[in-house]
Amino acid sequence: MQSPSGKTLRRRVLTPVVALALLPLGLSACAPSGPVEVAPPGGEGSAGSGETQHSGDGSRANPFPVGTRAKFSADSIWTLQIGETDPNAWEAISAHNGAAREAADDKIYVTVPVRVEANQADSEGYDPATTIDIDYVTSSGNTFSAKTSCWFALPELGSVWDVEDMFAGASAEFLGCVAVPEEDVAGGTWRFSSVGIDADSVFFAGAP
Repeated sequence: MQSPSGKTLRRRVLTPVVALALLPLGLSACAPSGPVEVAPPGGEGSAGSGETQHSGDGSRANPFPVGTRAKFSADSIWTLQIGETDPNAWEAISAHNGAAREAADDKIYVTVPVRVEANQADSEGYDPATTIDIDYVTSSGNTFSAKTSCWFALPELGSVWDVEDMFAGASAEFLGCVAVPEEDVAGGTWRFSSVGIDADSVFFAGAP
């Protein structure tokens, strides 16, 4: 991810030995297992709903539903969870940021609240702001990146931009934001990608 100014945030410099040991944020030398659902802490129930939705496999064709806690793979250090997508967030953005401008080129702002949790103990720690990318993939197959969309317009970016490296048990939140053509928002999915050599991805449901 990038900062509101568009400047790429700090990335940890790895020695060749460490880089080989990590492979993308999961990160083991084994073949990736693909996205996996994670049970809520303390048993059944997803955030805000009181229930676990047992559907979706994390693919674009069958994305995880809102409230599901999921990982890029079984070995991933990150657990992700999203809230409801706002398919036209301009009203909310403009109400809190008078300096914000509407999206250009017949696009609208689409946002989603995201929670990131660190799973594994690691002496180095990892910064979610530099190791997780987020895009919106439309039903027609076009991809729009949060890197170049609307971070600058958001009233609050979330704690993920403040915490830097996270260790096991830590969590942070942020508001994902992408500018998407209005006619192409419905039926899309959110794609989260781990930044690495063979980056894994996991899909969550977007606007209905």
